Amino acid sequence: MNDKQVLVILIGIIRAALNNQGITDIDILRGFQTRQQGVPERGVIYIHKISTQRYGHPEEVNAYNSGNDNIDQSSRFWKTPAWQFSIRKQESTDVDAMTAGDLADIVSDIMQLPSTRDALLLSGIGLERVLQIRNMYEVNEKDRNEHIPNFDVTLSYNRVYESTVIAVDDIEHNISRV
Repeated sequence: MNDKQVLVILIGIIRAALNNQGITDIDILRGFQTRQQGVPERGVIYIHKISTQRYGHPEEVNAYNSGNDNIDQSSRFWKTPAWQFSIRKQESTDVDAMTAGDLADIVSDIMQLPSTRDALLLSGIGLERVLQIRNMYEVNEKDRNEHIPNFDVTLSYNRVYESTVIAVDDIEHNISRV
């Protein structure tokens, strides 16, 4: 499994859960940096990978394939990357509007739901932990402090590499007495 496949699964799960909550005006995008000039008009959840930790050594499996007289090799790495969810929401003059902090709480809760865990497991992804929400501020284009909450999620999944090696036909023994 690669990072793009993980992102597609995460975005699908979060989008479905937000829709169930009646929240449809939020974009979920890959990466943290905006690609266009200015600040997004709608609320945005940015997801990006911040680190990858490998555990142990690769699991190796060799199997003889009699059909083509080769040996099929498979190496499996268990990876536990940490993904960061950052929330950006334009300031609103509406006092009843959802803030970036509210959205961060909702998405953090979504990531900890049993249904999310089950959906991830069905896709071959394990949910290790969801860390606390950090509240950061940066100066925005209006020279005001803008609230940018974020939190980290650690997932675990494996990546498999497969190759084929030609089987040995004959062995020539060159053993002699000394």
